[in-house]
Amino acid sequence: MKKLTLFLLILFLFSACGSDQTLKSAAVEKSKTFIFEIQAKSVFLSGNFNQWQTDHPSYAFQETSPGQWKLTLPHSLLLPGKNEYKVIADGEWHVDPSAPQFETNPLSGKVGVFFLSNP
Repeated sequence: MKKLTLFLLILFLFSACGSDQTLKSAAVEKSKTFIFEIQAKSVFLSGNFNQWQTDHPSYAFQETSPGQWKLTLPHSLLLPGKNEYKVIADGEWHVDPSAPQFETNPLSGKVGVFFLSNP
C-alpha cells in the first residue's frame, strides 16, 4: 500500500511539474452602450454595421425605466472605423441627439456617427 501511495505521489508531482502550458486570461470584449429616451413599444438600432436593418433582434434596446431605453453592443457587432446609425422607435426613424458626431447621408439624411479603433 505504501508503494502505491508513493507511486501516485510521484506521478502527481511529475504531471504537475511537467506541464509547460500557461493559462491565458480570457480576452475582454469591448462594448458600446447607447441610451435613448422616447415613449415607445420597441426601439432598435440601425446603421451601416447591420445593413440598415430595422428590427434585427441583436440590435433591440431594452426599456430600463418608462421611456428610457438602453442597448449595449459588443464591438464585434459594429464596424472598425466609421459607424453611421439611427434609432428606430415604433417604426419611425430618429437621430440620436447624444451621438458623438453627425453627418448628412444622401440616402438616409442626418445620421449619428461614431468611430471604433481597429482591434
